[in-house]
Amino acid sequence: MLCIIPMLASAMKIEKDEIDEFTGKRTVITSWESICNKNISIRFRMQNGINILDFKMFYNGAIVISNNDELLFKSTTDSIVSFMPNGTYSGTIGGGATGLMGSGAWGITAAYEGNFSFFSDNTIRLMRIYSSDGYIDKKLSDSDGKKLQRLYELFSMTISGEQGTSAFMNYKVVFLKSKNGGKKWEEIKTEYYEDFTKDELQTIVDAWKAQSSGEMIYECQVKKDK
Repeated sequence: MLCIIPMLASAMKIEKDEIDEFTGKRTVITSWESICNKNISIRFRMQNGINILDFKMFYNGAIVISNNDELLFKSTTDSIVSFMPNGTYSGTIGGGATGLMGSGAWGITAAYEGNFSFFSDNTIRLMRIYSSDGYIDKKLSDSDGKKLQRLYELFSMTISGEQGTSAFMNYKVVFLKSKNGGKKWEEIKTEYYEDFTKDELQTIVDAWKAQSSGEMIYECQVKKDK
């Protein structure tokens, strides 16, 4: 049977990957990804050699995050990691928005530094945001936790690879079958895969081809999709 890796609803991507004209250092910024019923958005950024977690949250009221207010993440195995803000941030109108939607509502934007590799080994289920109002706990769904893990994987693979080359790609795959050793091909189905690495796609292709036996041959046509 064909093993399909679950796809995420949003097409996360690298928004920027370039060398800074003044510092000569590489800048990598992911897309914003929404969690907690779209109340919170997170992205990963590497700038001036520093990894930064950018954070946005809608909040109906005055709020300040100072430079000693932690952002805590708790995993499904109850491991905890602490991120610290690299400045002091105040709530503003539109502070929680990543686009036009919600730009008229109150929210806050902050930037944190911490142990980013935590996301590669842990699925987040709970986060705690400390602020001038004490703290706010937010539960993450299973899909939210996997989304953050996947976003970090994209970020990590991109910064460790060649500049300008995304670790994730979109693919169109046509699954084919031949009953006479490849003399005539039958198109079985066409599938689209978003945010896949080459290795993940190869797993799917190999699983399909592994069904081949004797005159019955299974093959795939793979094309990068925009």
